[in-house]
Amino acid sequence: MSEAMTCAEAEPLLPLVADGALDPDSDPQLFAHLATCADCQRIVATHDLIGLALRAPAPPARRPSVILRFWPALPVAAAAALAFALWPTTPVVVAPQTPTIVHAPAVAPPVVVTPVAPPRVIALAQADGTQIYLVQSGEHWTVVNPADLDSGAQKPQTANGVQVRY
Repeated sequence: MSEAMTCAEAEPLLPLVADGALDPDSDPQLFAHLATCADCQRIVATHDLIGLALRAPAPPARRPSVILRFWPALPVAAAAALAFALWPTTPVVVAPQTPTIVHAPAVAPPVVVTPVAPPRVIALAQADGTQIYLVQSGEHWTVVNPADLDSGAQKPQTANGVQVRY
């Protein structure tokens, strides 16, 4: 019988044992060492656990919440709603069934002429013997002094608080 295997010699072969590449028939000396060495057994067990973890299917990805799923589409939906609300509508023009003919009246309507009232003139005698005149045009009164008209000098006068110039 040959010498017993050491941990340093067995350690590079332990991942192969964990993967199932080596069996007791192919290397009986390695498996004899594993039967007696707790450290090498722990290394093989660790490799087994790592292999199982790597071969196990990944847990299903957690679905994002409804709000997070639709969040990227929110600006597009808002733009579509705004475009729909602001889209100009085309008016529907409905033509009449039969054409309507409009004739001008045979006689022109009478023209109503409103007579314009002539200006109303009131003559007032002053204390010095001269006269001044109040002339009404519509609702406004104007003071007219003939002496001012003859002299050519125009001085402003007021009637009802309105300054009058002639």
